[in-house]
Amino acid sequence: RTPTSTKIVIWAQRPGLVIGRGGSRINELTDDIEKEFDFENPQIEVNEIDEPDADANVVADSIADWLQKGGHAKRVGYTYLRRMKEAGVIGAEIEITGKLSGNRGRTEKFNYGYVKRCGNTSKDNVQKGYALARTKPGAIGVKVRIMKELPQFKHRDVDVSEEILHHTEEGKQAQDRTETIEEIIQEADNMTSAELERAIKDRTEEIEGDTDISKDEVRDAFEEIDEDELADQEETEEEVTKSTTMRSSQEQSVTQRT
Repeated sequence: RTPTSTKIVIWAQRPGLVIGRGGSRINELTDDIEKEFDFENPQIEVNEIDEPDADANVVADSIADWLQKGGHAKRVGYTYLRRMKEAGVIGAEIEITGKLSGNRGRTEKFNYGYVKRCGNTSKDNVQKGYALARTKPGAIGVKVRIMKELPQFKHRDVDVSEEILHHTEEGKQAQDRTETIEEIIQEADNMTSAELERAIKDRTEEIEGDTDISKDEVRDAFEEIDEDELADQEETEEEVTKSTTMRSSQEQSVTQRT
């Protein structure tokens, strides 16, 4: 919609039928739209569909029209499935429901290729078409789903933490800080508590001017190691106690048997 007019675009399989001889039908359509919807100076543009067999609405209408003329459902379904395949679509589905033969309603389904059924890909890349065929036995519904192409993925398989680490100054400082603390821990691996205190003091004094590392960070790292070693030691003692208890109980049972 523009300040001076309203532009309406019509995509048709046969634009000549919409325009009419000498533009008669398009003029009538313009007058009807202006009266019905109260549009000022509507401008109608009619374009031709490049690939009718790859358009879900066109295919659905064509199938419904063929069924109304007495066409057999399976023949119609397989014919348009072949046409959509030749049009180069990734996948297509046709569903025809109603009284196809006899008094009972049934559904005929025709599938080709890959068609996404859920998610954003289904909304963005799958075109849906619906049509209704009015026959003597009753109404027949036609549903068509066409997937013309696969979605274009724009993401990269990248570790976000690594990206931040290598492309920000704060990430580099954090990495240097972590590596320095790990070096201190490796140097003080087999030291006693008193030696650890001296190592923390000496090492932090050496790097105090270059790297922003607090003594608490190093001390917390050492405490975590001490806690892990203490937990491992407690687990080892528990295992030894359990094995000793089991051995003594077995010896008692053997003594009682003898």
